[in-house]
Amino acid sequence: MSAGRRQGEARDDGPRGSDASAFGRANLSELGRGMESPGVSKGFCAASLLSVDGSINCSAGYDRASGLWCLGTDAPPISSKPTTEDARNLLRLVRGTFASFPFADPARLEANGGGSMLDVSKDPGADESAFLMALMTAVCRPSLPLAPALLIRAPQLSGSGTGKGLLVRAIGETAFGRRPKAFARGVIVRS
Repeated sequence: MSAGRRQGEARDDGPRGSDASAFGRANLSELGRGMESPGVSKGFCAASLLSVDGSINCSAGYDRASGLWCLGTDAPPISSKPTTEDARNLLRLVRGTFASFPFADPARLEANGGGSMLDVSKDPGADESAFLMALMTAVCRPSLPLAPALLIRAPQLSGSGTGKGLLVRAIGETAFGRRPKAFARGVIVRS
């Protein structure tokens, strides 16, 4: 595994707006100083990249395999040889972290002080499974040529304030270390 920044070091969330252009110009200027030509660039990436061999690229610079200019990220605290038990423990941690989210179909337990929590001793329901798929897809997305979309919705009667936006922001922060920007569905005006 190659690493960019190490845990505990200051983190720059990467370029935004014109900063992205400056990052690109700075890296492209290296070509004139003996750096080998990168080939076709497909864009910028602000996340770790997963390789076919299972390694994780967290370093800044051009990634030839993906065609992306990477901004560099912190190395995740993952063993170089994770076990099935490591995966189970991580699944328990993720499910426990989101145990208070009101997924529609999972087994629930009554919580102290009212409300309910997911029963993480039971298998996830369809809604929670879709969330887990979305979280894993977001983490892997920079390394995938295509990825499934995710639609998050709530019942008509209680759609506002159910936590849809919070869930999407949590996915974005987990996968990319920053909150995604919200946008409203556009309206098509026909004359």
